[in-house]
Amino acid sequence: MVLKSDLNLLNWTETEPVHSIAQATAEYSIEGEFNGILHSNYTIFYSEYNKENIHKSTSTFIGYSFFESSDNKLVDSMFFEEKGIFAEGVTSGELKSKMAKGNYFLEQGKMIITIEKNS
Repeated sequence: MVLKSDLNLLNWTETEPVHSIAQATAEYSIEGEFNGILHSNYTIFYSEYNKENIHKSTSTFIGYSFFESSDNKLVDSMFFEEKGIFAEGVTSGELKSKMAKGNYFLEQGKMIITIEKNS
């Protein structure tokens, strides 16, 4: 199943990297084929850090997120692990939960997720 939605950043708080590692929390609103709020916590490793323009940095990250649906179209809520990369202004990664697994691609606020239900 491929789902498309707009991802809007509501809040991003990140620590200054220490030995190339930073911590971040984020909150996003999601609107489209699935709707709700996503709460995330990340550990980020910067292989290339650009302090003047962080969007020109390159990093890998791992995190845990909680999705709260606003319309219950797909699920009421879901907790999942997230692993990904940020390079050249593009974020992509994979999601894993007890209910499903998937991959996503995010660029300029558009999120495309491919999800498979776990059997």
